[in-house]
Amino acid sequence: MKNSVSLYLMGLTWLNWRIATISGANLLQQPFNNTFKSRSLKAIDWCALNCPKGPNIACTLKGDCLTIAAPCQFLKLDKARLLDLHNQLRNLFATGNEPQAKGLQVADMMVVEWDDDLAFTASCNLKTCPSSMEHDTCHITPNFMTSGQNLAWAAGVTDCSEQSLKMVHNWYNEVRELSADQLHSWGKSFQFQSGTGHFTQLIWSKVTHIGCAAFEKDLESGRKECMMACNYGPTGNVLGRAMFKEGPPTSACPRGLVANSKHAGLCGAARRNRSFLEAVGAAFPCIVALQRMFSG
Repeated sequence: MKNSVSLYLMGLTWLNWRIATISGANLLQQPFNNTFKSRSLKAIDWCALNCPKGPNIACTLKGDCLTIAAPCQFLKLDKARLLDLHNQLRNLFATGNEPQAKGLQVADMMVVEWDDDLAFTASCNLKTCPSSMEHDTCHITPNFMTSGQNLAWAAGVTDCSEQSLKMVHNWYNEVRELSADQLHSWGKSFQFQSGTGHFTQLIWSKVTHIGCAAFEKDLESGRKECMMACNYGPTGNVLGRAMFKEGPPTSACPRGLVANSKHAGLCGAARRNRSFLEAVGAAFPCIVALQRMFSG
């Protein structure tokens, strides 16, 4: 009996690990969440998520990143539009329609989705209502032990929500500073060039999630100052790493993924019509029932 219980618990451990693996690999499209969830120290131990270069910014700020110093105000970003713009630009590049790349196509460009933890650490960067942009040294999350960061600033504008989209366009437009030869070469082995890092982070093929935060500050004559931080998981801009894999779009998608239904040059639609748990439940209903009973 003891051996049977041990084998059963081992099976549950494998089942939970397998479900977590599938969820972490993002094989199934998750419903878009329009709420900005609290990520307090009680919810996540940010101080256990430090980096070799220094402590996690969320740890430094004791998990208090949902309020911002005056006179700044956090902006309610249009997450759907930000996501769609990122995916439009990634799709443009992947499908060979970027003139600067002269027909280069990407075989493994992932569709990106929103991540609340990445958005939370992005808000931490802006917490003090900074007067100038400054990257923080550590903004990893429970799901992303590496994460990249893009920052942007503008002043004298009337609509920071629209400006946030222009900022993403400006990041992408750094491609104009790169030649087709450089892009071909960096696809195999990334080399950093000043003034192009926002673009390369934005189109790094293996990025699967983003999270952004922005603030606005009133100026004279009805104008505003805006600043935005976007964190990307996993990170891009790693020297010597492949920025992407060249080839026909979606021809090298991770196993289980096919072309996205909206952005045909991106990997992101699940082959499976059911979740892994649903599939296991159909085949082994007693195992799943016991797993749910023991997990409460």
